[in-house]
Amino acid sequence: MSHDLFERLLRAQLRTLAAGTALTLAACTGSGPKADTTTASDTDTDTDADTDTDTDTDTDTDADADTDTDTDADTDTDTDTDVDSAATGDTGTSYPRDPMCDGVGLPPYYIVSVGHVAIEPGGDCPAPEDVDHVDHQVCCPMTDYRDVMCGAAGRLDHMMQDPYYGYWSPAPTGATGPEVKDLCLYEGVFEEGGTCCGRPLLADDGSAVLATVRSAGPDAPLGPVAAYWLQAARMEHASVASFARFTLELVRLGAPAELLADAQRAGLDEVDHAQRCFDLASRFAGRRFAPGPMDLASAAELSPDLLAFVDALVREGCVGETLASLDAAARLQAATDPEVREVLQVIVDDEGRHAALAWRTLSWLLSRDESGELVAHAQRVFAEERERTYGSRHPDVGEGRHLGLLDDATRDRVFADGWARILQPSLDALAS
Repeated sequence: MSHDLFERLLRAQLRTLAAGTALTLAACTGSGPKADTTTASDTDTDTDADTDTDTDTDTDTDADADTDTDTDADTDTDTDTDVDSAATGDTGTSYPRDPMCDGVGLPPYYIVSVGHVAIEPGGDCPAPEDVDHVDHQVCCPMTDYRDVMCGAAGRLDHMMQDPYYGYWSPAPTGATGPEVKDLCLYEGVFEEGGTCCGRPLLADDGSAVLATVRSAGPDAPLGPVAAYWLQAARMEHASVASFARFTLELVRLGAPAELLADAQRAGLDEVDHAQRCFDLASRFAGRRFAPGPMDLASAAELSPDLLAFVDALVREGCVGETLASLDAAARLQAATDPEVREVLQVIVDDEGRHAALAWRTLSWLLSRDESGELVAHAQRVFAEERERTYGSRHPDVGEGRHLGLLDDATRDRVFADGWARILQPSLDALAS
């Protein structure tokens, strides 16, 4: 059975990563612009968070400053930060629209959405025809601009960017400095990239639905390590809701008891992951974080039919959970901090079991597929996922690798090996 093969291959690859064996397969090619990883506002060198290289002995434990000011106050839980709903100003409707801007002729995984261009505070927004590239807030899945401009969509002033994930949120009142920008908003055509974030609860547009964050302490910018672990905590927390929905899907389909039990256990695993990641974020930020309310209004409904369920199962479970396990294993291999290593080891083990659950669920469904329709559909979805790229956000994480950060090149090598040594052989076994 393909799920038995998958589990053997995954265990072997995780052992390879744990041993630090050199990865020799060709890396995937990333796409899109490189995100700004500058952390100019953080100058001390505490060992818990930042990736700067200065060698002073400042022992301040709250060195990282948190720019994500919406995490403790904003009630918008949709991580795609659909900024067009908050935008003000000229909508630019006079700009000539490509037919794709109205949804005509959009290729698979292309979407019409609102992105941004960062400018200096108080500056004039470029005319749409002068804009060469538009960034997007969504990271799960990765979303890249495809050079189709649909028009201006307003602006957001006095914003700051998360130094690791690249999210923008309102800057603290009175904040100044090079990290404070205004955002010019533009509607355009984007392509959604690969599933690389595990299995968070998704909205109808494919973005992750995340809870707000409660914070006890000063509202100050975070460095990249604290920012990473805070976002990881929110993703793990969202996976609790995702597995709750997955359980409902299985109940609706009449799944065997062992699949239902494992789905419930996976949800409890995600509760544990979220708490561990919130604890790490709190440690590196020097203030306490905890999950707040989650607005489920934008969460996607249950799958409308069996093909749609298989589609989500392959993308989020068979592929997403597999890559999440390998991602965590690569972070573990480089990490030296004992607490970080403990958390990553738990995540590696649990995400591997979650991926195996997805493959076992797929095998159960395909065993009932007398027409062959489901296996053909699953193979098409796997092929589409294989062609995805993951974007470029972190070309160099510096000393942050010892605290759980992962650079783009290592991620791409790990994912390429995962496809060649685990996913593709398991996929080939589906038809056997």
